[in-house]
Amino acid sequence: MREESGSSGAARSDLLARLLEIGLAALIVLSPLPRGSVREPALSALEIGAFALGLLWLARASVRPTSLPPRPARAGIAGLLLLGTIQVLPLGAGIVGAISPRAAAIRLDSLPPADALRGERALLGGDPARLDRPTALSVDPPATASALKTGAALAILLLVAATVAAERGASGIAFALLISAALQGLIGTLVVAEGSAARPGAGAWLASGTFVNKNHYAGLLAAALPGGLALVLARFRRLGARDRGVARILGGEGSRVLLLGLLAVVGLAGLLLSFSRAGIALGALAVVVTFAATGRRGLKTRLAAALVVLVLAAVPLLEIGAERLAASYGRVPLEFTGAGSRGRVWLDTVALSAAFPAAGTGFGAFAAAYPLHRSPDVRLLFTHAHNDPLEFLSEGGLPGILLLGLLLAPILALVGRGLLGRSGPLAAGLAAGLLAFLLHSLVDFNFHVPSNAATAAILAGALMGCAGSAADPRSRNEGKAIPPDGTPRLTLVAPPSSAGAAAARAGRSRAIFLGSLALLAAIAATALSDRAARVPLDAAGIAREAVTAAIDSGPAAPAVRAALTTLREEIGRRPLDAAARGAYAGLLLELAASPEERRAAAFHAARAAEISKVSVPVVETAVRVLARCGEAGRAVELLRSMFGYDPRSAAALQADLEPFVSPSVLVKALPDDPDAWAAWIERLRALGRAPEADARLDRAIVLWPRHVPLRTSAALRALAGQRWEEMRRLLPSSADLPREAAGAALFACRSRLRAAEGDLAGAVGDASEASRLAPDDPWIRLQAGISLETAGDAERARAQWERGLYGIVPSDGNRWIRSEILTRLARLEDRVGRPADALRAWRSVLDLDPAHAEARRRAEELAGP
Repeated sequence: MREESGSSGAARSDLLARLLEIGLAALIVLSPLPRGSVREPALSALEIGAFALGLLWLARASVRPTSLPPRPARAGIAGLLLLGTIQVLPLGAGIVGAISPRAAAIRLDSLPPADALRGERALLGGDPARLDRPTALSVDPPATASALKTGAALAILLLVAATVAAERGASGIAFALLISAALQGLIGTLVVAEGSAARPGAGAWLASGTFVNKNHYAGLLAAALPGGLALVLARFRRLGARDRGVARILGGEGSRVLLLGLLAVVGLAGLLLSFSRAGIALGALAVVVTFAATGRRGLKTRLAAALVVLVLAAVPLLEIGAERLAASYGRVPLEFTGAGSRGRVWLDTVALSAAFPAAGTGFGAFAAAYPLHRSPDVRLLFTHAHNDPLEFLSEGGLPGILLLGLLLAPILALVGRGLLGRSGPLAAGLAAGLLAFLLHSLVDFNFHVPSNAATAAILAGALMGCAGSAADPRSRNEGKAIPPDGTPRLTLVAPPSSAGAAAARAGRSRAIFLGSLALLAAIAATALSDRAARVPLDAAGIAREAVTAAIDSGPAAPAVRAALTTLREEIGRRPLDAAARGAYAGLLLELAASPEERRAAAFHAARAAEISKVSVPVVETAVRVLARCGEAGRAVELLRSMFGYDPRSAAALQADLEPFVSPSVLVKALPDDPDAWAAWIERLRALGRAPEADARLDRAIVLWPRHVPLRTSAALRALAGQRWEEMRRLLPSSADLPREAAGAALFACRSRLRAAEGDLAGAVGDASEASRLAPDDPWIRLQAGISLETAGDAERARAQWERGLYGIVPSDGNRWIRSEILTRLARLEDRVGRPADALRAWRSVLDLDPAHAEARRRAEELAGP
């Protein structure tokens, strides 16, 4: 027997493992700093770091037995890398059509008819087909190449983490996780503290660390904190009885444990300040589970300790107010049900998966493919499904989800084993963090944030290494395995047998194969234009510059041809890039001099709208191009459909089309729908066509008397003219107005009506309800204050106006409302005899409107000679 930590041979043999551990730790801490490594060059830096570790890992694996994931996990990793490579390869239309007919049809539908092709060829100065990339299974090959490269990096990190945890224990990884969580939590907490101090009472600020999105920040903390916390608990348990006393806790090992504990509390405080509902819930659960799983006795004591830690971490949250967080949990059902919710996106993703069952749309291609099945009521931009398993199913098809199952099955088994404490205390924390991450992926897309995905891969690999070394210490590195808690162990060194040597050679072969496969997949992804997906093409900018060049030098100028070629090459490489295709269509139209050239523009415009049916910028471009190409019928048809999902944008577009489309055709664009009519009435009024807007509003109120936007428009018209009789017909006292944000303006208008009629109690009630429904709307606050002042409640009127002023940035978009509120406030201060306050208010009015005669007169009078 001999002690491993005292052996110079062991030190030499562990050198590469030590370097791998240092590299992993650096990556854990550094990769989240540049906004989660989502954009370039941070993403490439993360991948290069992973590949460097992969080469080092391969060098070690070629000379030493190496800890590997279980066989199903290895099969899943290899299969997914191969599937991604196959998806991105240019297989040709025949092979792709046999495997994925829908993917082949996308290419086929993008080919223009003969006459349009002739016009396109004339403008390009060559055959457009030469710019088409051969058909691949992926509907967006560059995006799939990019995802393949990142996936290869994640596979390498998992392999490296498994080796590090088996050979050196998981304490180094856990320490890096703790440092990363504490750093992010500290940054988030400082930002919240600075914001709250700068604007007290403005509502709770959100912590997001170095991330753009608070949910991804919370996802990282929820995954990293449990491992770091387990390290603290493991070290605390190793303290002797005397070390745990108050007299010794501030010295020696006790002080180090205390410092680590403080780091964990800082990270947890940052998590709570994120206001991420899923992140906070899962992070808190992971902390409690870590406390419960890292010991065999005193469960109640450990749970009480977990509660104390959570309470300490919640102090900053309580200081700035936790009411907003509590209220946000009440809105959870609304975000997963109903029109435009995540639930609708999930249903759309299921439909997308059903359309590409055999090979998926291609890893990383969700953003390109989703518009094909996007529901009209989904108005927000979704580049991810907010459910990683569903998105994975759509991108990898049935083969992809089966391979993912092979990878996850042993990982989930190890998570369960870790939570039961069978692989050591650190493994329990790693398992809790990975479980929180996996559960979070069901409602978000943390696996598509590179730094978070890298952390999850490292957690999974570390769990595998911990389990392997705990299960059979002699099976790793000739008996020199270090247990998961990082403490030295006395082990027997057995002489190698012939069977053991053969097994070692087979293990090295498997390791070299798996590591080499990941590196080769990364090389293939680089060769297959992964960068085209990482550096977005400014298609609109290219088109604008080309139009300018055409004006200066003619349509056949080299710069114009180069721009056309760049755009055409982009849609030939990425056939579902609707934005680039729309820009290309617009440029073709600007250069067109013949009917065939205009037909080419019209074809690509219509194709862009087919690809992205409910994307307003794409459809707007298509409508404009089609209208100018003389295809008014198709343009109006698209415009009419837009009224169904974005009435305001459709109304603005209809007004823009009036010079290009005859009234008899354009009138067909407006459907018999109250939302469409309300939007068109609003647009007419904004254009200064009040008589036309009033006539249509009168007709609309007859057709849809209870439609809230139409009633609001009619009520605002009556309020502007103080036509109280008309207001009474619209908003009688007995009317049950909608008690939602959309009804706030109706309550505000009725409060003004009641105040004018002397119903002061009713005016106060309606004003209060309007403010409750729209607390941050300054116009509502203005009207509520007027009603309250009329009712004789000067103090509450002043409070309404001051609340309306608070937080309004003095810009061109709100100068009028700020001036109105300040004028009302200044008059009130004059009336109640507060000249100093009145003078300040009148001067503020002058700052916004120097020509305001009343403000100038009163300011001069109050200032005196």
